[in-house]
Amino acid sequence: MDIYLSINLYPICSNIAEECLMVQQDKDVLKLQGILRVPLTLIFFIACLLLLVLLSISGGLIGNYAIPLAFVALLFTGLAISSINGWPGGLGFVMPRTKKGLKMLDGLSKNNTRLWRAIPEFGLAMGFGILSYFLFKGYVSKKAVFAGVAAILFMQLIALQYQYAVMGLFNQQIIAKTEASGAAVAGSNYYYYLAIALLAVSVIGGFSVFLIGTLLVSALGTVYGIIAFLLLPHGAAGASLPPPGAVPLIFGFIGIPWYLALAFLAAISVAVVVHEFLHGIVARTNRIKNNYIGALLFGIIPFGAFVDIDEKRIRKTGKEVQDRVSVAGVASNFILAIISFALMIPVMYYLLPVLFASHVVIAATVPGSPAYNAIAPGSVLVSWNGHPISNISSLESVASADKPGSIVNVVTSNGSYSLTANGTGKIGVFLSEKSLPKVPGPLPDLASFLYALFAFSFLINFYLAIFNLLPLPMLDGWRIYKNMMGKKKLNALAILSVVLFLLLLLPWAWNL
Repeated sequence: MDIYLSINLYPICSNIAEECLMVQQDKDVLKLQGILRVPLTLIFFIACLLLLVLLSISGGLIGNYAIPLAFVALLFTGLAISSINGWPGGLGFVMPRTKKGLKMLDGLSKNNTRLWRAIPEFGLAMGFGILSYFLFKGYVSKKAVFAGVAAILFMQLIALQYQYAVMGLFNQQIIAKTEASGAAVAGSNYYYYLAIALLAVSVIGGFSVFLIGTLLVSALGTVYGIIAFLLLPHGAAGASLPPPGAVPLIFGFIGIPWYLALAFLAAISVAVVVHEFLHGIVARTNRIKNNYIGALLFGIIPFGAFVDIDEKRIRKTGKEVQDRVSVAGVASNFILAIISFALMIPVMYYLLPVLFASHVVIAATVPGSPAYNAIAPGSVLVSWNGHPISNISSLESVASADKPGSIVNVVTSNGSYSLTANGTGKIGVFLSEKSLPKVPGPLPDLASFLYALFAFSFLINFYLAIFNLLPLPMLDGWRIYKNMMGKKKLNALAILSVVLFLLLLLPWAWNL
């Protein structure tokens, strides 16, 4: 009996030993994968970064295909990093997530509880203006409404007047007309009254209603322009296709200075991280669990961040808690926008003028014109008919006096020229306005980075805030509007918002 048992137990023990050995081998493989995970991720990250840098400085055939090559590199890197680490994602997007940092959110939520209650109130006031006091009665105070309306007026009347200067950072050269046409755009009472009306809308209904109103007005203007373009004879007044009210934005940095790319990435990273962290902090303040914190990357480029909040717990809470958690990120972006603007202005007006001087540069010459093959493109314009030139505006007032056949005396950084104006009174140069460093060394670049960082942060945070207030699924505004109206009305408003966006894209799609 003992012999029988020993004989029959042998294969069983053997199988168990083999399985134990396989388990040990699997553990060794997993351990090896764990050891290699970080260095492999770093290798792909650094390789992609170096490739993007090389593409940004490449010329010739490679330079012509820099953007699609960069897209492929980011796509491949995202897939590789996702596979190596087992992170969720797809199509090049990666969502690394972790429980590390949750304790930090818990700690922050326990401190300054009055602040975490005040911030959402401020966000609701900026998002819905005076109406917020009635829409969220009982948890948006009069003080919050007053602060929100004051912030709306500040943004509309002061801060947003600088948005075009910020957008111009991506276009370093402001290309002018050929010399100066002397034409001026006449003001219109229509636009004045429209601006007053939209300002009143933003005060009464906040930036959420303001954005929907702006989309509606812009879309109607686009439709009117397209109809005029199709029906009026070509060449008639108003027969040109209107400019697009919106264009798809591709986040690429090929061909722009390093400090702009770095400032943009830093600004958008801070904006989305703070946005998501505020959701998590306010959720914990209201005793709602956070499951994970993480980031959203396309390859190696940060596109966002997230805090995975317990949705089941949120649904069981009341309207007030849901609104507070939903608007917390929006409120943080409004606050960051105001702070960034306050930091941008001193740099813009006091630091940059010390380090930079504005110059007018001859960007190109018209073939067959008097300036063609005479003035070298890239020359800095010093004077025009004896008048010093510091910007395009000063040139326009001087060049407007040139007559057909008159002698135009031009002094540039590369020499002096006396040219005879053509039949239209021009010498045929295209101009751009540039700010060139007064001092050598890295200080001008560092100052430019600082300005770009604050400027991008101002604009990104503002538009991230108002965009998230739209009543669209996956956005913060969806839940807030859901608590205010029925499902049918909410769906109708969401469809209207999407249609308005698509109408604004029509001129861009037409020109494809």
